Amino acid sequence: MNTDRSSRTFDVLEALAGQPEGMSLTEISQAVGAPVSSTHNQRTRSRQRSTTPRCARD
Repeated sequence: MNTDRSSRTFDVLEALAGQPEGMSLTEISQAVGAPVSSTHNQRTRSRQRSTTPRCARD
């Protein structure tokens, strides 16, 4: 995993940690300043590895 991807993963986790109700994919993308498509790919990889739970707004 390259450094940018690792950094973005932690950015997403930090954004989600502050939102107990969950966030939509668009909200996450806006919070981390990444395209929706990139955020979707990152979340898909994270779920496959069981590193992020599904949130209420998925």
